[in-house]
Amino acid sequence: MVLWHSLNGMVTVQIVGADTAATLSRLQDSGVTVYDIIRTDDLTLRFRIRRQDLKITKRIVQKKGDRLRIV
Repeated sequence: MVLWHSLNGMVTVQIVGADTAATLSRLQDSGVTVYDIIRTDDLTLRFRIRRQDLKITKRIVQKKGDRLRIV
């Protein structure tokens, strides 16, 4: 039961930007935990975050000038 609640609260997102490592650092500094990071190409990362962290993730990604997409 706990596993289902954990999976239900996750969102897979994709970010595209010139310096995705810096974006991940900013997310970590703000308290966002990132799971299952996959680099799909030089400019794109795909990972999972908690649904409750989506709002702050959007704000950080937009402030950095990267693009965010919910997969």
